[in-house]
Amino acid sequence: MSLDELEEQIERIYIDMENELLLNIAKKLAAGKPMEIDKWDEVNQQPLVGSGEVNEWQLQRLKELNGLNEENAKIIAKYSGKTVEEVNKVFDRAREIGMTRDETLIQEGIKLGILNAIEPDTEELLVRSILSNAVEEILTTFNKQNNSLLASAGDEYRDIVNKVSSQVLAGTKTTNKAMQEAVSQLAEKGLTGFTARNGARWNPEGYTKMVIRTNTQNTINRIQDERIQACGGDFIEISSHSGARPLCSQDQGQVFSLSGYSGYIEDLDGNRIKVRRWFDSSYGEPAGILGINCRHSRYMFVPGLSKKREMDFTKAENDEIYIESQKQRLYERTIRNKKREIAMLKQTGAEPSYVKRKQNSLSNTRKEYLEFLDKTGRTRITANEWIGSTSLSPKAKEKATKSYQNWKKKDDKKKLPKVVKSDDVILQNKVDYDIMGMQGVVPSNTTITNVRIIAGKDSSVDIRDRYKIAEEYNVNATELNKKVGVVQGKYYDYEIHWYEANGLQLEAKLKNKPKERK
Repeated sequence: MSLDELEEQIERIYIDMENELLLNIAKKLAAGKPMEIDKWDEVNQQPLVGSGEVNEWQLQRLKELNGLNEENAKIIAKYSGKTVEEVNKVFDRAREIGMTRDETLIQEGIKLGILNAIEPDTEELLVRSILSNAVEEILTTFNKQNNSLLASAGDEYRDIVNKVSSQVLAGTKTTNKAMQEAVSQLAEKGLTGFTARNGARWNPEGYTKMVIRTNTQNTINRIQDERIQACGGDFIEISSHSGARPLCSQDQGQVFSLSGYSGYIEDLDGNRIKVRRWFDSSYGEPAGILGINCRHSRYMFVPGLSKKREMDFTKAENDEIYIESQKQRLYERTIRNKKREIAMLKQTGAEPSYVKRKQNSLSNTRKEYLEFLDKTGRTRITANEWIGSTSLSPKAKEKATKSYQNWKKKDDKKKLPKVVKSDDVILQNKVDYDIMGMQGVVPSNTTITNVRIIAGKDSSVDIRDRYKIAEEYNVNATELNKKVGVVQGKYYDYEIHWYEANGLQLEAKLKNKPKERK
């Protein structure tokens, strides 16, 4: 699994946990003897009967608060065990990324004498310390969130009991009306996973996402920092992807100096690269580069050895995709909340007409969402619309999860550039050509320069015949790349096209007439 997928496993644990806690509240509200006031004067909009057994109902429900808390504590404990297991998986993956992302470049720099060798034992101790502190910190944070959720569930239950009782006693609503509205409001509001110093309330899904992504990103950054410092490096390059946040979009695709150098350096191809000071970036801002929920990565950059990555989209395209992605997330949250509301209303025995109205509202939102997807061409992620195991059968849950995983692969591919620069290679087999009256042979073991990936695994462009090629040569279709490069002869340049999988060159050929050298 990718790091994103592992992080999302933890987010889904807390989505499931919150939904089960809310449904348990609804179950508790529906238990026991109901209030007697249920006759309504439609003309005067008030109950026809007096208070009935409202006080008895209120006292009985409040007496059951301790029992609710005990049940909810068991629910939280059930999910907490899963959380610890998934957190360890996430940070194992973070360690792997931090240790391998720059490894090839560092080893090449050490061989050339540009960089210093890293002492393995010292590095291992530092990395272990970073990981241990990170895991301990995040588990402590999640334990605090669990306590907050337990308290929030109890508070919301108590508030509903008191609110419904007071409204019925005051004659402003019938039992059903008061309960239905209170349950609908709670389903929309959800529980509180964390309350910030300024009073801002975070739901468990949003808070979990922020905590896990920020901490894993910081862990990877710290490991990279230690390695860059240990080998004597200074420059980093920020990745780029379409749909980046406003602050991130200002820094993505650029090269920075950790020491504060500002000026120009050269890459492997001799191109002049502008360098900015790292402390002039948006790093450190919550919504800045490598900040809260940021999906960017950073790579070590060594002058004269690294190649600058290219962006193949404009700022306008980036901004448009960002707005569309935020709107899609809003639709998904709205659909989940409406589903949760319907499940809770059914649990409390709401009037069928009221439930039907909410179901119609859900259908209308779905219709709007599908129209939005058709208009923008974005892909529907059905797994982001379900509300956990409380609402799906195992078979349906498996189907939704598979749908999400398929979308994730397609979405990750869309973020790749169309054309990617690659390393020079040796032509493995000779290439015979007969083009526009020119015949000849490009011999094997010649160097192909200016190599670019134009389709396949590492490009956003698919290879149309990938399955046919994979079957014919017994390779994995997902590993195929289509490449193009130039062999420089004494009198002509030859543009070679070929497929490649795991280092094996397939179907190398000339597609254009050899170009005479000047």
